[in-house]
Amino acid sequence: AQRVILHVPRVNALFPHSNTLPSFTFLFIPLLLTGALCEPALPRGERSFTVLSVFALSLGVMFTMSRSGFVLLPLSLIGALLTGVRHGATPSARRLGMMLLICLALMGLALSGPVMERFANAPSASGEARHEFNDAALAMADDNPLGVGLNCYADVLSTNPVYRRDLRVLRHERSAGVCHNIYLLTAAETGWVGLAI
Repeated sequence: AQRVILHVPRVNALFPHSNTLPSFTFLFIPLLLTGALCEPALPRGERSFTVLSVFALSLGVMFTMSRSGFVLLPLSLIGALLTGVRHGATPSARRLGMMLLICLALMGLALSGPVMERFANAPSASGEARHEFNDAALAMADDNPLGVGLNCYADVLSTNPVYRRDLRVLRHERSAGVCHNIYLLTAAETGWVGLAI
């Protein structure tokens, strides 16, 4: 809906940054697809709805224009499809898995141009912003023994001038973004002790 109705170039759904959406959906995409292909008691309508849901989630990942999403989406889909084809509950589920593998390959060919363009021409500001976010996470971890709170990094970075003062790339953005380094993000949100645990 964000892409079609609001014309958002990089969709983010309910997350503060578009790169968070793929990470969240990758918790579900392989499980849904494997379940759709391997669960023998799943009614045909639910199987179709589940596969359609996987397609919608995958489309959402593609619309984030996240480079990690571009790499991890096909890997998670191929892993789930190969598992489904090998251990499919019924012959029709195995045929569905093979058909989806073929569709995935064709879709990959069709989207290869924009994906390669995204990798080749990624703005240097993207890398610079990541360094700024990492530095802010280090500062939060150093200043807060117990961290700033779970899922609070983006809010603290967006609202606290102490951590915003060193931002250059995104200094004019209302919502500053997220730290892409999971270890530094964990240290910022739970403190160094939380990271160690």
